[in-house]
Amino acid sequence: MTPETIRPKLIALDLDGTLLTSEGQVTKRSMSVISKLKAAGIKIVLCTGRPPRYIKALADNLGLADLVVAYNGAALVNLSTLSTEYRHQMSKDEALELLRLMRQTYPEVMAGMETYHGWYLDERLFDLRKPQLEARNLAFPDGHGTLETFLRDKVIKVFFRHPSLGAEALSQALTGLHLYCTWSGNHLLEVMAETVNKQEAIAFLAERYGFASTDIAAFGDQYNDKELIAWAGYGVAMANATDDLKACANYITSSNNEEGVALVLERWL
Repeated sequence: MTPETIRPKLIALDLDGTLLTSEGQVTKRSMSVISKLKAAGIKIVLCTGRPPRYIKALADNLGLADLVVAYNGAALVNLSTLSTEYRHQMSKDEALELLRLMRQTYPEVMAGMETYHGWYLDERLFDLRKPQLEARNLAFPDGHGTLETFLRDKVIKVFFRHPSLGAEALSQALTGLHLYCTWSGNHLLEVMAETVNKQEAIAFLAERYGFASTDIAAFGDQYNDKELIAWAGYGVAMANATDDLKACANYITSSNNEEGVALVLERWL
């Protein structure tokens, strides 16, 4: 199946490793074709694991701030009005058990969490991230220290980093818990409510707009895109995508540094 054989009504675009170059930029070519497809009436939605604070400037530049899928599908965000529709969150008890189990299994693990009232890092992860945040002039977390002290009720996402183990290895400790584990790079394990993933969020939007799965095109490169790419009527994997993502895609385009997204989008003008 080639891009010319379909005409999508909704296009879901992952950011890092997909639309963005390795320098974190969107090329002029990509911006131009996105603008033209929008003008033609095609719905384009950024669909990312990022929290809203790391999406707004980019979404504004692309003219896509009115609706963004954030936190791997846990929230739908209007960045123009700064309003958020939380789809699914884990309970306080689930978050506490998750933290207990992960620390018990891997004592060296570092952790952080995203909530509707702020984001937080434990002391070791804060010490690791602080130089990076300062270098990039990014906001500091709303608090750092013992994560349990910042727990009020529901939690959007808990994430873990280990000095020597990757995300996939860390996820083995959570087998049997009714939670969703994923990663967009093997250095960070992201854990959310069981019903969270990008596919579920885009399927929800498709139903809202009256679209079938066959009307949806999706682009991605990593493990956290797998459900969406497999489900979409036209799933596109980047040349730099993981092998398991390529295996479930309808089409493999060029890499993110070779404007692989734009190469496909231009065929739908």
